[in-house]
Amino acid sequence: MCNSVESAIVDGDGVKHILLCRVLLGKTEVVNRFSTQCHPSSEEFDSGVDDSVSPKKVSDYLGRTVIESTVHL
Repeated sequence: MCNSVESAIVDGDGVKHILLCRVLLGKTEVVNRFSTQCHPSSEEFDSGVDDSVSPKKVSDYLGRTVIESTVHL
């Protein structure tokens, strides 16, 4: 949460706002943070994380698949 507060932008009143949410990751795979990978390396993974113990960056493969399939319909 500290990173979220630090990266929040100050609004016109000088207040920073952050949104807290629970993220369901499913089965994760570690992906290098500089990688351009946007799809799972195999069907067994639902999302990619930068660190398996304490992830700070998450890629949701399932969401992208759903969006892509919706666009192509």
